[in-house]
Formats: sequence, C-alpha cells, structure tokens
Amino acid sequence: MVIRHKLERVILAITILVVFVLVASVIARVLNSDQGPLEPVPTKEPTATIGPMIEATPATPIATFDPEPAPAEGSLQHLLTYAPDRLADNSLPLSEIAQYADVQRWLESQGIVLPTDPSDPAWDTWLEALGQLALPEVLATRGADDVWQETYGFSLLDVHQVLAVGSAPDYVMIIRGSFDADLLHSTWAENGYQAVRVNGVTYWSLNPGGNVDLSAPASRPALGNLNNLVLLEDGTLIATARSSRLEQTLATIAGQQPSLAENSAIEGLLSSGIDPEQIVTGVLLKGTVLEAAAATPVATPTAALPEASMLLSGLSLTPAGDPVYVIVAAYGSAADATQAYNRAARELTNGTSSVTHQPYADRLHIGSMRIVASEHGESLLVIHASPLHGWGDWLTITEQRDFAFLMWPREP
Repeated sequence: MVIRHKLERVILAITILVVFVLVASVIARVLNSDQGPLEPVPTKEPTATIGPMIEATPATPIATFDPEPAPAEGSLQHLLTYAPDRLADNSLPLSEIAQYADVQRWLESQGIVLPTDPSDPAWDTWLEALGQLALPEVLATRGADDVWQETYGFSLLDVHQVLAVGSAPDYVMIIRGSFDADLLHSTWAENGYQAVRVNGVTYWSLNPGGNVDLSAPASRPALGNLNNLVLLEDGTLIATARSSRLEQTLATIAGQQPSLAENSAIEGLLSSGIDPEQIVTGVLLKGTVLEAAAATPVATPTAALPEASMLLSGLSLTPAGDPVYVIVAAYGSAADATQAYNRAARELTNGTSSVTHQPYADRLHIGSMRIVASEHGESLLVIHASPLHGWGDWLTITEQRDFAFLMWPREP
C-alpha cells in the first residue's frame, strides 16, 4: 500500500513537470517572436478539395458564322456584284434602282421552248412570256430584230439573265447569255466601235470619253444604250450609254469601288423573308415610290402610314417551281412595319385601287403576310400574292404604282 502511494506521487510530479516545461516553451516562443501577443494569428483560406481530373469532349458550338456562300451564277444577288453602288453615290435621280429578269429560268418554269426565228410557231408564246418579265424596254422591244443582231452581234434569243441599273438612257446593263466572243468583237469593229484599253481591260465604244451620242448608225437600234460594250472573261456582257459609266462598272468588278450588292439597304431588303436566289424577275425601288402626290387618292388610315425605305416587287419561284408575286417593303422599326401590315391587310381585303377603281381583292389573291427582321436591323413587311389577271400583271401593278395600300401622302 505504501509503495503504491509513493508511485502515484512520482507520476503526479512527473506530469506537473512536463506541463510546466510545455508552458514555459510556449511563453518563450511568444516573447521571442516579432508578432505582439495581442495581435491575432493570421488564418489561411480554406483549401478547396479538387476531385479527379476528367477529360472532357469538346462541345459543338451553339452557333457558327460561316462565310455566306457565293450566290448562284445569274441570280439577282450575283449580278448585283457587277453593278456600281449608284444608290450610295446618288446617281439615281428617280425611284428606280434596278430591274432584273432571269429569262432562261422563267421559260423553263413555264415549259416554254426557245424559238428559232419569227416563223417558228413558238415565237408568239415566247414573246408573251417575255412580256411578264422586267426587261429593259429597249431590249424587250427591239432585241429580237434582225438589225439588232447585225449591229451588236447577239439578240434577245441569246440572253439568259439581265440586270439593268438606273433608268434609260443612263442604264448599266449586265447581261449573261450564249455569246460568241469572236462574232461580237468583229461585229462591233465593223459597225464603228473603237477599242479602248483601261486598267488592263479592253472595251468598245462608239464615242470614247463622250456623252450619249445617237449620231452613229450603230447607236440607233438600242437608242444609245449600247454605245459602250465589253465582254468579260467570264462571258458576262456589260453595256452602257456613257463610257464613264462603263469604266465605273469595270472599277467595281475589279474591287476598286463598292458594288450594289454590298449596299446595306439592298442587303437588308434581300436578307429575310424571301430566298433571293428564287427571284426570277423583279424591280428594286426606293421607298419614295410609295410617296403619293397630293392629287393621288390614298386610303385614309387611322394614323399616318410610316415611310418605307426600300421596296422589292417581283416574281419568285416556290420550291415546287410555281411562281408567286412577292412584295417586300423595308421599315425602320417593328412598330412601323406593324402599322404598314395592318393598313395593307385592311386595304387589300376591303379597299379599292386608286388606279383601277376596282377592289384590290379582284386583282390580287393574298397568300400570306408577315413581318420579319432583316440582318441590318430593319423590319420587313413581306407579302405573297397571286395576280388574278395573269402573271404579267405584277409588272403592270409596279409600272402603274398601284400600291395605295402602302402609300403615304406627300408633305406639301
């Protein structure tokens, strides 16, 4: 018993000694450190626990922005790349910007064969079909004459597509077709055209450096519109009345000047709601074409109709190959386009044309109307319709400016 008590006292003494040594050691470290005893000891941020690495499979991007494919050869968008941007340089005093016709595709869609000459039974049917297209008037009325072929080395029978920018006699005509280069050049030389070399390209002119001149016999069949001609290496024929206009076009083709295809207003008009490559004929117009003169009756809306900036009127082909009349009007905002939509829907259903004085419903069957956003921020009113008096009536409607359902009164 005595031994056990002595052992417990020894253990207790040892324990007290160990505690005393530990406390003395801590006090010594604190006194010898640079940090005062009253300052808190810094704490470390919690360390995140990272799980095992997993090799991820790259995800497919939500959206990719590939370069736009080149437009189909001969399409409206394609021929616009040859044309100088006369909308931007203010060299278009009238509302007309350009007119386009894909003769070859239209004939194919209508099952019309190309005639050989005026004695061919298909000749009249062919001419009637051409009357449904927005061809330059001088080409449509004179292009099939023998004197045209003899003077210029081609005829309307050789034309596949044509784009005419501006108005006569200040056209820039861009023509694709079946052309014999040797025949063209020899015919031009025989009829008094002179070769002019500009920036590595040779064009032919009846009056180099001059204005429109009708004194030369070769100028008369085309009323001066073909006074300057060039056949490009890709087979495209360019014709102008003024040599300066042809040289401007050649600079555009060489990339030295912007083309009409690059104009943001044109791009916006053709960017949404329609497939521009399905347009077989059409007219591009400034929005001012919808500005009604004071004497022109305009349907009275509940509020003044907003002004459109651009208008396309033409025929398009559906995926099945059937034609449809397309009207596209560009507005600065969705609110403006909605107002125009409401006005057009009301007038086309119940209104009367100020041109024919007949109900619009007797002239146009409306297939659809919608508003879409363009890639440049405009809002487009897109109307699809069928002319009830034949496909050529779309052109008559455009020439007559029978658009009172979209017109606003001109300010005095």
